[in-house]
Amino acid sequence: MWNEGSGVPLRAAVASSCALPMLFPVVTIDGRRYMDGGLLSRLNATAAPPTDVLVVLSCHPLEPAAPETSALAAFATPAHAELAALRETRRVVAIEADLRELGLTEKLMMDRALALEAHTSGQRQATKEAAVLGVVWNV
Repeated sequence: MWNEGSGVPLRAAVASSCALPMLFPVVTIDGRRYMDGGLLSRLNATAAPPTDVLVVLSCHPLEPAAPETSALAAFATPAHAELAALRETRRVVAIEADLRELGLTEKLMMDRALALEAHTSGQRQATKEAAVLGVVWNV
């Protein structure tokens, strides 16, 4: 997990976080190869430091519409299982992208032609979710 103490330039950290084998190349930093942690966990919420309240933002549905059958899905931790484990020790607020608003499926999430529309949709959703987060953070 990259943070300000990692000593990794922001551009390299973001590139490595977006790297998906066979779609976007892995990124080499200090002689080691890195790729998106979403290959094993879509949330990576278990990497969060201990806290009383954890806000999880997911660009993927937290509950898949259908059972996942890909080879990678066999190794990945389902989001609902990861959240259940976290909820045992802290309050968790999970927000997922509203793909229905755009009429999208996860298969279209990598379509660059939809980037502006997805950004605008995300801004609308953020306005709606602000009230929820305000309650969580007592603001």
